[in-house]
Amino acid sequence: MLQQLLTPLIIPHRGDSTHAPENTLSAFRRALYFRPDMVELDYHPTKDGKLVVVHDFTFDRTTDAVERFGCKDVWVNSLTLPEIKTLDAGSWFHLETGEFAGEQIPTLKEAMDVIQNSSFTLIERKEGKAKDLVRFLKKERWLHEVVVQSFDWDFIKELSEYSNALSLGTLGPPWGKYNGRELTDQDRWLNADFIDDIVSRGAQYIAWNNWVTQESVAFAHEKDLRVLIYTIDDPKEALRLVALGVDGIITNDPETMAKILR
Repeated sequence: MLQQLLTPLIIPHRGDSTHAPENTLSAFRRALYFRPDMVELDYHPTKDGKLVVVHDFTFDRTTDAVERFGCKDVWVNSLTLPEIKTLDAGSWFHLETGEFAGEQIPTLKEAMDVIQNSSFTLIERKEGKAKDLVRFLKKERWLHEVVVQSFDWDFIKELSEYSNALSLGTLGPPWGKYNGRELTDQDRWLNADFIDDIVSRGAQYIAWNNWVTQESVAFAHEKDLRVLIYTIDDPKEALRLVALGVDGIITNDPETMAKILR
């Protein structure tokens, strides 16, 4: 089913994170108003082995964890799910109105129950074991209806070995060292070497920043890879990238992207 989606794909980033607190059920529900092709989210495992939807490795930025626990650097994997469910993940977004006060951190299942009802989920793994994610997706019968992506290309390779039913994506460009050497910014533009490496990992999607060319996108297509670009909110930049042939735009502002790309 995923292969039949028409391009350019519109993919809300952490839900409709322009109009609701990121990675919450409110953000995902609002994203669905605009009939997105996929909805992106991030997940981490908890201390007690559950999967929860949050971007950062700590709860400090997007919850009241510092106030509640009296310390900074409250890591996701340091708390159990019941502890995490006590956090307020919405008040920070509209302090003046309190519109989202009391919004909870959703589990991965809670978030996907909302998204999969009328779209597909683009799952970004921040931390966690491949076998645990595959076990979860098998249990919920979502293996064929999601794309899983990560900056950890070894993790994507491991997923491909666990299940050939999954659609997989590599996030780039690589930061830090790649194949043992430091890369310059120019080295990080999407190129044939990266694409060949991505193919070897078993991926079908590339998610990259806007450091792509028409030639690199065309070469990716020759290798049967779709190219998604993150995180684009400017309409002119989105149209420029679509003109280069990219297959999808990951955006914080799905309302604007739906207007200009449809």
